[in-house]
Order: sequence, then structure tokens, then C-alpha cells
Amino acid sequence: MITTPLIPKPLEGTPKWGTISESQVKEAITVLEQIPGEIERLEESFTGEEVNFCYREGGWAIRQIIHHLADSHINAYIRMKLAVTEPGKTVTTYDENAWAALIDGRDEDIYPSLLILMGLHERWTLFLNSLSEEQLKLTYIHPVKGSKTLAEATLDYAWHALHHLAQIELALQKKIVE
Repeated sequence: MITTPLIPKPLEGTPKWGTISESQVKEAITVLEQIPGEIERLEESFTGEEVNFCYREGGWAIRQIIHHLADSHINAYIRMKLAVTEPGKTVTTYDENAWAALIDGRDEDIYPSLLILMGLHERWTLFLNSLSEEQLKLTYIHPVKGSKTLAEATLDYAWHALHHLAQIELALQKKIVE
């Protein structure tokens, strides 16, 4: 399990960051480095039906959460690269529930999404670790959430990953089948 003293508990609502320290950003990058391995560790214990467990009635199944993480983090990586190459650019949104309902979001084979997460997070954290303090202040504009600095976005997505990891662990405990 990943412990993070500088990132709020994952199931307690989306945090507001205020002033962001360098140590918070470094911790968030470490979380992003570790998440694929944590998911792989859990996946190795699956016997088959666990991918269909939900953390609550009407919630996404584990397989949908893992596919969502791949989709979401692909979008995040692209948004962050746009902030560096085209600062202040308005990025696009996507309907995460509609994506989760598509065939690749419902597929029981989570391995392709796990492979995406492994490769993506390796590149993403290489990119994030290369950013200067000034570059972490660069922004993109999200049509719903407004202006985001790269530092804020890094913390957001580390929290997002921990949030979904906690949902997977909860689903494994509750064993609710959709």
C-alpha cells in the first residue's frame, strides 16, 4: 500500500491544494510511479471473477476502474505536455461514464490497460521529473475545472490514482457483483 502524508485520504472527496510545496509535487510523482505496480500486485491475486467486483452498488467494477485509469491518465499526460508546449491552451474533456460503457471499458481483460499504465506512467513521471519549478507553474485550461498549473494537475492525478486504488481495494473486500 502506498502511504502519502502530503496527499489527503483518497476516499474523502477531491482536495483543494492551496499553496503547493516542492515536496508535495515530488510525493505526487512518486505516487504516479508506484500506482501501476500496486495495481499489478492486486491483479496477480485475482482468480477471475474479482474484476467484476464493485466497491458499491451501481459503482464501476474493478475492470472499469482500471480501464478508466488508463483512459484518464492518457488524457492527463497529453494535457500536461500541452501545458508545456502550448501554455494556457484549452484542453478537451471526455465523458468518462460513456467511455467506461464502451466495449474496451467493460472488457474483463484488464492486462492491456495495465500495460498502458505501466508504459504511460514510466514516460509521464520521466516528463514530470524533468520539469523546472517555473514549468510547474505553466497552465492548461479545463473547460469545467478552469485553469490548472502543472503542479496542481500532478497532485490531482496522484490523488485520483490513489482514490481509484482505494476503490479497487474496497471492491475486493465488499465483493459486490454488478
